[in-house]
Amino acid sequence: MPISHIQTLNWQSGSDVAQGQVTYTGDGETRVNETLTNSISNRPIAVVLTLSLLQSVYMKSDYDVFIKAVPYNNVIALKAGKPLVWGVNNYLTCPFLSNVSELQYTNTCGTMSPFVGNFLFQQP
Repeated sequence: MPISHIQTLNWQSGSDVAQGQVTYTGDGETRVNETLTNSISNRPIAVVLTLSLLQSVYMKSDYDVFIKAVPYNNVIALKAGKPLVWGVNNYLTCPFLSNVSELQYTNTCGTMSPFVGNFLFQQP
């Protein structure tokens, strides 16, 4: 059964308002819902992603944390309460630079931080 990620976009400036919605569909999903321990570096999160299959990414933390994608080691700085949202064929570059064998987090914010990650993929 297909799985969908629906990304809803809202924009407003004064009385001008625009809205849009994009639906991404795949046949598999990896979901992460963890509390990230404070004062720790490079703690693993069990996530494996094949870049060519990735359709949609959603990551959010309640506090500033760093997420590192291994093996390429590109680091994503998640800002408190601001989700990272990406979908295939949109205007932004995928946050991952290569296939991912694991994610690692670094949390130095002074408190434990909830983390949510949803990764949608489509097998060929």
